[in-house]
Amino acid sequence: MLDIGIASPAASSALPRLPSETGDDRRGPGSGKTTFARRLGEITDLPVILMDHIHYLPGWVERAQQDKVSKAQAIHDQDRWIFEGGLAATDTARAARADRLIWLDLPLPIRFARILKRRVQFRGTTRRELPGNCPERLDPQFLAYMFRTRNTGRDQIAQMIADAPHLTVHHLRTSTGADTFLEWLQIDRAVGD
Repeated sequence: MLDIGIASPAASSALPRLPSETGDDRRGPGSGKTTFARRLGEITDLPVILMDHIHYLPGWVERAQQDKVSKAQAIHDQDRWIFEGGLAATDTARAARADRLIWLDLPLPIRFARILKRRVQFRGTTRRELPGNCPERLDPQFLAYMFRTRNTGRDQIAQMIADAPHLTVHHLRTSTGADTFLEWLQIDRAVGD
């Protein structure tokens, strides 16, 4: 699941039933998924897994594909998790174990602006959500990747949703929608305690 967070079936009591929406994007760097996943983890007390730690070793060294798959599978096998980010090779297995899918589907111009801001703000330093010695950089290849893949994942995520009809899907299309979702969840948890 690329740019979405997923909680496992054992965590279903940690998230209330909300109206579901289905929708359409896939690759969404800059959509706010890491911040969202961390906030969701704080509210639900579920462990958050950041995909960049599966994709990369320190120094921006990419792991071998089989290592990525093995690490992701070890996480899926656990009873409780929020998985932030995606690894297409494990989408089906993760969706089969998940209770719900939260899809952050922000418009491309907003995501580009966020990426550029992040690149300037943290240039030369390693953000806390990245493995060590992975300094932020303005990478033209990454920006090209964002543009090139802006639509290709839509069919993939739609297929994943179709193949996992048990998933409760929350399709959040704006920053305000994502913030409102988390605020509502926090209120619901406070009232339930």
